[in-house]
Order: sequence, then C-alpha cells, then structure tokens
Amino acid sequence: LVYESKGKAIEAFINLLKDKGIGSNAKWQEVVKSCTNDNRWEAVNTKSERKQILAEYQGKCLKEEREKKRTLEKRARDRFHELLSETNNIGIQARYSDFRGKLSMDERFSNVQNEDLREEYFYDFADELEKKSIRERRVAHKLAYDNFMLFLKANNVSHLSTW
Repeated sequence: LVYESKGKAIEAFINLLKDKGIGSNAKWQEVVKSCTNDNRWEAVNTKSERKQILAEYQGKCLKEEREKKRTLEKRARDRFHELLSETNNIGIQARYSDFRGKLSMDERFSNVQNEDLREEYFYDFADELEKKSIRERRVAHKLAYDNFMLFLKANNVSHLSTW
C-alpha cells in the first residue's frame, strides 16, 4: 500500500494497533506477532519508527486508562457520599463499624473497591458534618449577637444606661 503522506501512514499504523487490541502493557514481540500479517504494518518503513510510534501509542493508552480509572473512582466516591448523606443517624461520634452492616446492602457501598477507602470516606464525611455543624452554630451565634445589638440600639441603651 502507498499512502498520500507520512501522517496518513502513521494513522494507518495506529489504527492497526487499535484494531488488534494492543494495550498499554503489550511487549514488542507480542505486537510483532499479532500485527505483521496485516498490510498496514508496512505503512511505517523502519523498525525504529514502529517502536517509537508504539511507545507513543502506549503512553497515550496508559494516560487514558489512568484517567478512566480516576473518573470511575471519583464517581464511586461521590455515590458513596450520596449513600452516607441518605443514611440517618450518622453524626460526629459515628463509628464506621456501627454502620458497615447497614451500608453494605447498597450497591454504592460495594462500588468503592477498597475497605480502607470506604472507612476513610466515612470518617471524612463525619468530619464534614462536624465542620458544618460548627459553621451553623457560629452563624446562629453571630445572628443572635447582631439581633441583640439592634435591640439595644433601638431602645437607646448605651454604656450609661442602668439595669
């Protein structure tokens, strides 16, 4: 086969790798075995060019695999947090071991592959609840203080006033 340009030839070679299912961890000998009987193998003339293109292709595949894994883990974590937010009685003093049995019935629990990660996510969630509670108490306290100060000003109470 003759290709219009070097870019088209490289594209044909990469398509060959994709069609044969060459992954990010395939060895050179495996690639040679599975691809040499295809006409697109000859699209790239030299062995060194083939190896270079394969290395770039495998790097790209590895990056895509990592990104996909990261996305799946993030989605699992988010869905686990969703499960925790739907669960009643999780508070500041909650322990993972007390809730594990109840939570394990849900598919969102098993989507997080690692037990240690589940426990870590649980305690992170409990910490966030505590921080949220503290923020709400501060806001309520500030609101009460501001309202009291408005009351004092509205009634002309000053430092000279007596009880």
